[in-house]
Amino acid sequence: MTKSNKKDAEVLAAEKAEEEALIAWKAAESEALVAKQNYYAACRASQEARIKVDETLPQCKMVIVGWMGNEKDDGRAAILKMTPSGQLVVRRVGNHDENYRFRLDKYTGSWIQVARTSSFSDKRKLLDVPAEYTPQS
Repeated sequence: MTKSNKKDAEVLAAEKAEEEALIAWKAAESEALVAKQNYYAACRASQEARIKVDETLPQCKMVIVGWMGNEKDDGRAAILKMTPSGQLVVRRVGNHDENYRFRLDKYTGSWIQVARTSSFSDKRKLLDVPAEYTPQS
């Protein structure tokens, strides 16, 4: 075997290794894509389950009140409970990560967000709260 033939054999072996690595890489990409699709399907199922649970709870509408008094829809809210101090604890339908507290404003009769915010940020309020949560005077 001449030196050039030996080099050709080395090149062929390297190219074969390159081809095998490419096949392995493509298979791994395919498995990763399937895993990603399974993850997204599980996320959708989880979100649908959260919404289904929240639909069994009493609901109202949450709005953002701008500094000029204009209201912007902020979605539906599920009422979780009323605290002993009379505050409503709610969360957006389908979002189990964040709860909001609201108190009844005696003067306006509106449910206003309790959270401390800066003077430049907008507050939230609840609309269409079921009558069972409004204290009788």
